[in-house]
Amino acid sequence: MGPDDRWKTFLNVIGGEILQNPAEVEVIYRLVEAVRPRVFLEIGSAHGGTLVIYAGACAPGATIISLDTGLNRSYAEQLGRSIEWLKAEGFSAHWIRGDSHAPETVEQVRDLLGGRPVDFLHVDGDHREAGALADWRMYGPLVRPGGLVAFHDIAFEPEPGARAGWDQIKTSQERWVEIIGPPVRVSGGGDALYRLGVGVFWKV
Repeated sequence: MGPDDRWKTFLNVIGGEILQNPAEVEVIYRLVEAVRPRVFLEIGSAHGGTLVIYAGACAPGATIISLDTGLNRSYAEQLGRSIEWLKAEGFSAHWIRGDSHAPETVEQVRDLLGGRPVDFLHVDGDHREAGALADWRMYGPLVRPGGLVAFHDIAFEPEPGARAGWDQIKTSQERWVEIIGPPVRVSGGGDALYRLGVGVFWKV
């Protein structure tokens, strides 16, 4: 099942919309598929679209962890359904509901991992510069050498902080790429078109 099929499954089973650029999702899915993660951690899942899609590129029975505040009630209900669907598909799926920058949240993630490293980290939570840097500082050490790390919205001009944070983080890595697809409409953005963009690297 490829990314398009996973996308359709999410829309049909969970409902709602996916706040991503399909062209970018396709590329990242193939990169994740090459890593075949046994542990996938996502910071900022909204209603679980990318959680469901990228899980399809993970190893069977992989541990899938969503770290999200759940403050948006509608998204929280959909994320809950996403988690339950992933469990039914045989994944060890978990939702840690909290602030990614809180020390107790990091400890919950560590406890859940039980010493296992993260193979794929998708950062799509706090898009401020300080927020992106904090997420990397706090969760980057959990990613294994060679593991895949993706930062979303590096080209989204209404929230330039993610770009600024990414520009600092990528300088410490040897191999990175920026995936920026054509402009798309975003939730709440009306008829305007925006570039989103994803920065990806393989951890040194």
